[in-house]
Amino acid sequence: MGHIRDLPKSELGIDIEHNFDPKYIVPKDKKKHVGELKKLAEGAKELWLATDPDREGEAISWHLKYIFEDDKKFKNIPVHRVTFHEINPEAI
Repeated sequence: MGHIRDLPKSELGIDIEHNFDPKYIVPKDKKKHVGELKKLAEGAKELWLATDPDREGEAISWHLKYIFEDDKKFKNIPVHRVTFHEINPEAI
């Protein structure tokens, strides 16, 4: 699925009056994916993010963490990060 948040294209993507904080949005083409992920996570006691262990994977996990934390349904659910360097039963 790739990245699920980005800076807006229609405006300056940072808040210059508040320490240049970025203004991330979920692009239209990713809203469906985010909704599906949230639906799958409903009722979970904790969330485990397992994206690729490179910079892009770390960024995707970071954005996912904030998307879940911004939703009050998931506010008190612990979010964990795990990496896999191979996908097979022994590694998992």
